[in-house]
Formats: sequence, structure tokens, C-alpha cells
Amino acid sequence: MSGGMILQPADSGKADVVLTTKGDLATWDTKRVRKGVSATNYTGLQADSAIADGLTYGATSRSTMTGTGDLVYSSSANTLAQLAGSSGSNGDTLQLAGGVPAWVTVAGGGGKYEQLFQDSATRTTPTQTITATFSPALALANYSNVLCILTAYETSTGTNDLIMTLNGLSGGYYINSLQLDGGSASYRNSANSGSWIFKGGEAVPFWQLFVNIALPHNTYTAMTYQYSGKHNTGGYNQNNVGGGYLESVSSNDIDTIGFEFQGGASARQTELTIYGLAQ
Repeated sequence: MSGGMILQPADSGKADVVLTTKGDLATWDTKRVRKGVSATNYTGLQADSAIADGLTYGATSRSTMTGTGDLVYSSSANTLAQLAGSSGSNGDTLQLAGGVPAWVTVAGGGGKYEQLFQDSATRTTPTQTITATFSPALALANYSNVLCILTAYETSTGTNDLIMTLNGLSGGYYINSLQLDGGSASYRNSANSGSWIFKGGEAVPFWQLFVNIALPHNTYTAMTYQYSGKHNTGGYNQNNVGGGYLESVSSNDIDTIGFEFQGGASARQTELTIYGLAQ
């Protein structure tokens, strides 16, 4: 005691004695103790009863977001994670992938067809294959329908069937069609074939084929089509309409679409254009 004042010992636990550094906090263990300021001012103070003084520094949205456009999400219980804005592109949409958000590019914008493939080739033999390869594959996340338009002109008459395959699969194709030829009609059913077959029937030196494919839902891919041809002889048109499906699709996407002419005459020009309808 000096001059009527009572001096407190250095370990009295008063806040002004415990705190030693800018940013320190005073908390309580069995007595008043110092909670030192975090190494970075971007962390937040959180309660944690497992720690002696009951407090801990942890990540916050401010420490997690490091760039423009970043988003914060929970990668697990009570765990912050960053989805970097720089990992996406302008126009991308946010979708769940494996339970966590991810940027996904939706090509062309919703409800619009965009050209995905075009090939023009001169056939010099009775058979020719045109294959459209897609990387990444055409998936439900981006597209709902695919429209194929194929034209071919043969140099002479000759029966020339056309087959179509998806993903290189060689079986499991079903098709039904109504063929109008020279004023008469015939019905055709093809079950569990090695491909979708668009029959030329009579000599059809000019082809125009439209095929609309609905991307796989579950394990089936649906297809509708229409094609027509003009005879060099006989002076009448051939028209076919129908539909079908492919069973046992391994995944909800399309990697390749192939068209192949089967015999008949050679052709001067074959053109294939493919459009996708964005989700």
C-alpha cells in the first residue's frame, strides 16, 4: 500500500495486464487469459468448447473468397469452400455436380438450335461413311434434341440404303416407318437391328433426310425421321416417315453419329449438317 493506493500484482488477471498485442482479446480459462490476435486478420473468431479458453479462429467468407466472382459453399459440415469465379466463363450456369456447385457452359442458350457439325464430301465409291464426333459428348445437361440433315446426289440410279448408328453401337435399334412410293403405301417394322436403316427402295438418286434425336433418358434414345428422294426414272417421288429407338444406351450422351450408304451407285456430293437444341 502506497499513498493510499492498493497495487495489484502483475498476474492479477486484469485485462490491461493480460493483453499485450494489438488485436488481442481477453477470455477466460481458469482465470482471465489472453487470446492472441490471429496471424491473419481475415479469420473469424468462433466458439469451440473443446479448446481451453473456449475460442478459436476459423475461416470466414472473407478469407475463403480470394478473387472476383468467387462463391462460398459448404464442402462438408461446417466447412467453407471456394468456387472460384475464374473457373467459369461468361454465360455459364451454376449446377450441382457430385453434390457441390460447379460452373457449366450451356451452349447456345436455352431453347436455341446451334450448328454442331458440318461435313461435305464427294463420294467416289458406292459406300461411304460420314461420322460426326463430339467432344465433349452431347449431354442432357446441355442439349435435349439433335437434328441431323443429310443430302446426297447419286450419278446414276441404283438401290442405295442408308444406315445410321449412335456411339458406334452395333445392335439394339428399333424402327417403324410408312413408305409412300409412287402413290402406294407400305409399312415396315425393323426390330433389334444392327443400325437404323433408311431404305432407298427403288432407285433414288437424290436423298434428303431429316432425323430428330432425343438425347437418352434412362436407357433409351428416341428418334423420329422423314426422308424423300427423286427418281431419275419414273418421274415420281418417294417419301418415308417413321420413328424408332435405341435401347441399352450406356450413358446419357452422344459421342458419335454415323451415316453410311450401303451399295447402289456412287454419288457426286454428300452433305451432313447437325444442329443441337440447347436446354
